[in-house]
Amino acid sequence: MKHPRRTKRGRMFWVRAKVPADLKAYYAPKTEIIYSLKTSDPREALEKVRIASVQIDQEFNTARRKLNAELRVSLSDNEIERLAAIHLHTGRVRSRALISPFRLATKRNHNPLKPLNSF
Repeated sequence: MKHPRRTKRGRMFWVRAKVPADLKAYYAPKTEIIYSLKTSDPREALEKVRIASVQIDQEFNTARRKLNAELRVSLSDNEIERLAAIHLHTGRVRSRALISPFRLATKRNHNPLKPLNSF
């Protein structure tokens, strides 16, 4: 059975999809999506190209949504507070992870590269 996006190069099968006209600016300079299905078996290639075709169509739909999305220029007070809390929390977690081993090493006056149980 044939599939419009399945092509063959030598012994291997490839998926090949043309970029839709409304997305050419988004994908520029690419004019098509093409990659190997990594199989030389026609039946397996047909299964893989069907899956790949759905994924490519989903990618095109996502690109369309991104192009059509309006940019937000303002945030509500609740959104600002939530983002600030997330930033504050992740900053604390990162700083603890980076500073704690150093503090532990300096408080015990030992080389941080040596294990704690060395004699």
